[in-house]
Amino acid sequence: MNSRKEVISGFEIEASWRFELDESRKEEGLAEIAQAVKKKKIRYYPSFGACILEQMRYQTWQNRLIQGGILLLALALCLALKKSKLEDVESIVLGSAFMAFAANICLSGVGSLFSRNMAELEQTLYFNLKQMVCIQILQAGILDGFILALFVIFYGDRAMGGTGAYLLYIIVPFLWSDIIYLHLLASMRAGGRTKGLESGMRGFTTGVICGMAAIFPAFLENAYAVIYLPAWGIAALAGIVVLCLEVRRLFGKIEGGEGLCLN
Repeated sequence: MNSRKEVISGFEIEASWRFELDESRKEEGLAEIAQAVKKKKIRYYPSFGACILEQMRYQTWQNRLIQGGILLLALALCLALKKSKLEDVESIVLGSAFMAFAANICLSGVGSLFSRNMAELEQTLYFNLKQMVCIQILQAGILDGFILALFVIFYGDRAMGGTGAYLLYIIVPFLWSDIIYLHLLASMRAGGRTKGLESGMRGFTTGVICGMAAIFPAFLENAYAVIYLPAWGIAALAGIVVLCLEVRRLFGKIEGGEGLCLN
């Protein structure tokens, strides 16, 4: 302890006795304060699951109607065709065409993000447009999975190579239909603004064209034969790779912003 003199308001007085500062305890106290500051939530960052629930909650009634309609249409088609005596090739062709069509319709939610000025808001505010696109693609994938399961359950045993072969036959046009939609979305959006109605009509038209293209293998002799399963497997693997590249390309355009927001 020590004492010293201090000058207060012109008067010299003797300072009170004081203890010397314990530097080690000071450092411990500051460290505890720093840890408490780190634990304190200054901003709220919702989890990815919470973001999914919020996007599902605020979906437009048109989007819900489209998704519910395509699912009911798939169920009605499967029930109607189950009663008919279709050959294996015919069931594969129908499944392929419908999955190619449904792929574009289910992805229409992704297109709507760029037709309602959301891209512009994302560039000026704090919306995470890439996360929103991921959620829309995830929702589309879940819906497509339900439709795919319906066709596999009803017609999977009719293919010559079994259920696995039938799944492979209809998943190839589905993958490439998604690729075409995402490619056109990024390319045509970069060429100018797109209204919601135009985006919806584009998705419907592209779905019809992809559905018609999915019928093409039926005109090739023995295209669905077991011997060609490796070729279908290569087409599916290539589709997965190209689809990932298209998603990455779309994210790149979102990060750049020029093609999506400044036209």
